Amino acid sequence: ERLSYLHHELGHRDNANRLLLEGIQRRVLEPLKALDMDQHHLGQYLRLRRIINERYELVNPGLWTPTVSKEQMAYYQRQWGEDGWQAVEAAARAFDDLSWEVVQKALEAGVISREVYEQKILPNKGNWAAFVVAHHLEADELSGRIFAQAGTFGDILNPLDGSVMKLMAMNRLAEFNPVKRATRDFYLKHFPDGDRSWTQVPLIQGHPSQRPQANEELFYLLEDGQVEVWRAPKNVAKAFDAHDVGGWARFFHKYIHHPTYKYIHPVLVTFSMAFQAGNIFRDPRRTFRSLTAYGSG
Repeated sequence: ERLSYLHHELGHRDNANRLLLEGIQRRVLEPLKALDMDQHHLGQYLRLRRIINERYELVNPGLWTPTVSKEQMAYYQRQWGEDGWQAVEAAARAFDDLSWEVVQKALEAGVISREVYEQKILPNKGNWAAFVVAHHLEADELSGRIFAQAGTFGDILNPLDGSVMKLMAMNRLAEFNPVKRATRDFYLKHFPDGDRSWTQVPLIQGHPSQRPQANEELFYLLEDGQVEVWRAPKNVAKAFDAHDVGGWARFFHKYIHHPTYKYIHPVLVTFSMAFQAGNIFRDPRRTFRSLTAYGSG
């Protein structure tokens, strides 16, 4: 019964990211806009704040050091004026609150380990912003997992944009992971010997050491932040692979001018083979339906 409920709720998986974007728009960006400020001001603040308070022992983009960052922060405080500075600080606090909600959900879902949460995340609460290196984003899908920090010389996205993308990816993992774990547990409990497909695959240097057999797929999930890989029936694994371009498009349409749109749209539409293949049939149908409207205008 619980598994059936979780699978049903998965149909509403986009709600978490829709609410996140609405919160960013309403609680973070709109108060800034009232003072002719925007995400670029907040992005600069988040970047400097993290370098000063958290990344002081690492190489940072542009070779920014904590000392130089403090000087730049003081410059922005003078340049933006008292009202502007207070608005940016308030926007940063609102961003922190929204981020924290996602982190709590990810912790509960097993996406973040308890150890990482207590040793890394809690001590740095209120300092985080994602440093997404631009050329990494072009080469790899942005992960919702937490990895060890690394220094970089590369250019990064606006930290607000990168953070929203990271939080959205984390939300997605937090939606899927409990359902994946419940699915595995259901099969192991009710078919302990009858379905030999459910076998855990050892990892070697982070990669599966076995290939799936006929009618199987590798099934990935997270336990306390650690990746587990299982050989699972193909039909079960495939149930979690269905693309949802339409779902993403619906809530991104409302935020088409949001800074993340220029990165997400090429991935999900322009260069998506699945979308382009479906569009072969979609465009003629759309045209046919519109003909009567054109004639009645």
